[in-house]
Amino acid sequence: MKRSIIFIVLLMIVLIFCETWDIRNTSAEDIPIIMNKYTEAVNNQDVESYLELFVDYQKKMMKDYLKCNSTKSFFNNEEIRVLKCKEISLDSARLCTDLSSDNLKAYKDVRCYYAHLQNKNIDCSEWRDSFFVVITGEEYDKQRIIRLSEADINEAEREGFSFNIVEETVAKKKQNELVDKTAYINKAGKSISQPSVITVYFTNGINTSHYKNYKATISFDSYIRNVLPNEFITSYYSSYAAYKKSTAMAAKMYGWYNKIHSKWNFAPYYSDVMDNTNDQIYIYGTENKYSKDAWNSITNKALVDSSGVVFQTQYLANSGEKGSGILNATKALSKAQNGESYTSILKFYYNNSSNANNKTVKIVSY
Repeated sequence: MKRSIIFIVLLMIVLIFCETWDIRNTSAEDIPIIMNKYTEAVNNQDVESYLELFVDYQKKMMKDYLKCNSTKSFFNNEEIRVLKCKEISLDSARLCTDLSSDNLKAYKDVRCYYAHLQNKNIDCSEWRDSFFVVITGEEYDKQRIIRLSEADINEAEREGFSFNIVEETVAKKKQNELVDKTAYINKAGKSISQPSVITVYFTNGINTSHYKNYKATISFDSYIRNVLPNEFITSYYSSYAAYKKSTAMAAKMYGWYNKIHSKWNFAPYYSDVMDNTNDQIYIYGTENKYSKDAWNSITNKALVDSSGVVFQTQYLANSGEKGSGILNATKALSKAQNGESYTSILKFYYNNSSNANNKTVKIVSY
């Protein structure tokens, strides 16, 4: 009789444990080996092992960081765990991480994952939920991490790869609250302002020399004014207002979107954007009269989809077609020279694009 009771109690404990585990975790064999190694390296504060998990261009930036910073600051006293992970399509992953096909040409066997992570400060007992898109590729005969980016959970739902769990719903609510705070109009119908600041990770010596650090939180308007001269031919701004305003708006909304969905929120970067071609080239002190004027011309305006949602405005020097979600800067100049308005240029590239959630776009004032 005693044995039967003990057996029943043990069985109930096991069932309760398994139910909880199934809700919150993926079995170990379902989590890619590289993600388990990533977790182990972070939790052990093992910089050397961590570096070996990333592709060369990431590893180089991390080594540059270590030249001027201690290994103690590298992980920000972070501890993490991976609870769920599923493989997703390359198209879905690229949409969430701003990686072009050109960025991936150097790698074989590219794989993409959507992962539910929890992280906390080592000195803190509270775990925080986050959701990342992870892209890996084969380099030197090993799978290595190309990109880790915080996922847009609304995008994950639209693309059909979300986990549909409580933690995801809570995280989405927080994301949406941040969007509401930086969208052109909130639920109460009151106009509100753009982001006031953005955190930038520096790879350019001019920036590290000025800020005496590898990253800084700087004013959003100063960031855009010092981006424009390095991304576009600002000397044309005084002659072609449509080129000025369309390119300035593309740069502004790119920064705005990535302030909401930080691209580099992992060791050792912990930033919204970088100062190089991974995002927009930012160099302190390069703003000029043309970029200042461009900023002033769009200060109280934003480009959003037809529902009023901020989206990622990609652009390239010589690539981008109608509805691609990528503004072609060279062709934008030609369109301006031919008399097209800046709104028609923006709509040509972003209307009904996947970036704009397959919706039309519009300029709004705030």
